[in-house]
Amino acid sequence: MSARSRRAALAGLALGLATASSATARADDVAKKPIVDYDGRGGQSTTAQDVALFVPRAVFFVPWVVSEYGLRRPLEWLTKKAEKEKWASAIVDLFSFGDEKNIHIFPTFLLDFGLLPSAGLYVSWNKFLHPDSDLRLHAATWGPRWLTFTAAERIRLDGDRTRLTLRGEFTKRQDNQFYGLGPDAPTSNRSRYGKQLAEASVAFEQNASNGSFVHTSLAFRDVRFYDGTCCGEPSVPYEAAVSLYPLPPGFDAGYTVVAPRISFALETRKPRPAPGSGFRAEGFVEPGFTTDGSRRSWVRYGGDVGVAADLTGTQRVLSLTLSGRFAGPIGPGGGAVPFTELVRLGGDDLMVGFLPGRLADRSGTALTALYRWPVWAFLDGTLHVAAGNVFGPMLEGLEARKMRLSFGMGIKAGTARDHAFEVLIAAGTETFEQGGRITSGRLVFGTRRGF
Repeated sequence: MSARSRRAALAGLALGLATASSATARADDVAKKPIVDYDGRGGQSTTAQDVALFVPRAVFFVPWVVSEYGLRRPLEWLTKKAEKEKWASAIVDLFSFGDEKNIHIFPTFLLDFGLLPSAGLYVSWNKFLHPDSDLRLHAATWGPRWLTFTAAERIRLDGDRTRLTLRGEFTKRQDNQFYGLGPDAPTSNRSRYGKQLAEASVAFEQNASNGSFVHTSLAFRDVRFYDGTCCGEPSVPYEAAVSLYPLPPGFDAGYTVVAPRISFALETRKPRPAPGSGFRAEGFVEPGFTTDGSRRSWVRYGGDVGVAADLTGTQRVLSLTLSGRFAGPIGPGGGAVPFTELVRLGGDDLMVGFLPGRLADRSGTALTALYRWPVWAFLDGTLHVAAGNVFGPMLEGLEARKMRLSFGMGIKAGTARDHAFEVLIAAGTETFEQGGRITSGRLVFGTRRGF
């Protein structure tokens, strides 16, 4: 190789080394330069909160998917279309009457699988006979086996804060269910009975704007039972005759009772649209004294204590509530408490994954976690899971292995109470001791009477 070639090769090698060194230096500078946080969210990292939320996120993933894509998004599309085309005002106008449009008549329909359906009419008449008097009527039936009529007149004494309510109800239906008493009553015990209820009451209500209240009432109630059957299932007297369980207390003669009641609620949450975080406590006591010569007397009482957290400040509310219910005779001569006056879980109160009357005994408790969020201006979506059951006097026999689960999702009217729309899909299990398998299911669609 000539001297000139060697000098050229050495020069090229020196240039390559210099270029490489420069590139390395620039890379080091880039590596040392901090990454700019353009979106303001910071770097992604795993925190203790992320780890703690993994399990609930995994557990609620499937319900969330069903709720999001099976309920919320279709309803979002439907409600936007309804608002754009003003369906609500058109429907209200269609069912409104009177010079001031103060009379409303709506059809009602309720389907609760496992019970007979019902169809009827709801009437709302504001300024009935007087500017401060409102009348509510509801009538529904499914033939001679299921009929009900309810009337209530509310007299406003101080706006909606103070009200006097006169109410009457007559209901006769033969699809009521009974499974026996106690925490272990099996689903295979399901039987039916007929019940006729006639009740008249007067109530004085003092309400606060945030949901706190004090209510006092006096009710006169006559209850009769009969050998009803429904849905291809045996009657209670038949099952008692074959010794599946004793005839429930009070079934043979019914009862007539005078029942004073006082109930209250303390609420720290403010009305919407304020955030829904806060504390709520409720309680009630209701003694009963028979007037039919049987000299029986009993008392029912209970309460709820709950806390709620609005996760976003926009009514995405997660709440946890502990509830207790109790019933027992007054004094040693009080006699047996009629089975329909005992603590009964299921239906619209506690453990809604069970049909009404599924669980019955002298006491009961439930711990309920509920997530509620707005779907539309008048509708809320709900997700719930609850653990609870019924037990002997004063929660005698309460054990974790005796608990049952209730869980489900649904949609409820966010503000309407007298004539509330509801969709519910829920389930209930046997006790943990029995294996915790799902043995109860509910599918509810329609409108409920709330007065």
